Order: sequence, then C-alpha cells, then structure tokens
Amino acid sequence: MNKPLLTALLVLTAVLTAQAQSIVDIQSLAARLEAKEQELNKKETALADKEKRLKALEEELIAKENELNAIKDTISKRLNEVQSSEDKNLDALARIYSSTKPKSAAEIFVKMDTDKAVQLIRRIPPMNAGKIMAALGKIDAEKASQITEKLTPEKVNLGQ
Repeated sequence: MNKPLLTALLVLTAVLTAQAQSIVDIQSLAARLEAKEQELNKKETALADKEKRLKALEEELIAKENELNAIKDTISKRLNEVQSSEDKNLDALARIYSSTKPKSAAEIFVKMDTDKAVQLIRRIPPMNAGKIMAALGKIDAEKASQITEKLTPEKVNLGQ
C-alpha cells in the first residue's frame, strides 16, 4: 500500500475512533442528564406536594386562629357583662351599707372577704366609709387594718 494512503487511513481511523468515543461520551452525558432530569422532576413533585400540605396547614391555622379570636371576643364580651353586673351589684350594696348604721355595717364587714370589703368601701361616700371603718376598728382592729392597707396606694419607687 501507499504510505500516504496508509497514513490517511490511520488518521481516518483515529478520527472515527475519536468521533465514536465522543458519541459514546455524548450518549453517556445524555443518559446522565436524563437521569438528573428525572431526579429533579421527582424532587419538584415532592416539593409541590409539600407546598400543598403547607398551604392546607396554613389555611387550617388561619381557620383555628379565627375560631380562637371569635372565642376570645365572646369571652371578653361575657367578662365585660359580668364585670358590669358586678359593678352594679357593688354600687347597690355600697348604697345599702351607706344608709346602714355604721356599727351594723361594720359587723357585716368583719365577716366579709377583705377584697370585697375594700371594693365596697371605695364606693361608699367618704363620710359614711369613715364612720363604718371607725366602727369596724372597734369590733375588729385587724380587719380594719387589712382593709386600710389595701385602700392605701402603693409607694412608687422613683429610683432615689
């Protein structure tokens, strides 16, 4: 054979071998890319499912928050009604004790819860409250002292 022809044939064989290797490399790369694409598709599907679950949970939380706010509003409304009713009752009792003889009122206050007595004394006009407290001091000085302590404003420490 002819040396140039042989050289050309060897070059052509090398080129074809290189091209064949490149085709194999491209096919291998294509297979890896396809596998990666399938993996990414699976992850995307899983992520979409998680997003749906999170959205459902978020909607559930919002619904529960709204439900809790409605319950809170109902409780607040009921608490205000109870407080208003209690205030009316305390005002009525204060008027009654105001018109009662100080000694008789003091005898009742001795048996009364201290906090309730304080609430009533605050609602009684000062002149009548003073007479009741004076009578209470003669009957039970300790109870009168407890009520007075609770009526006295707390000292405020201004950092001095």
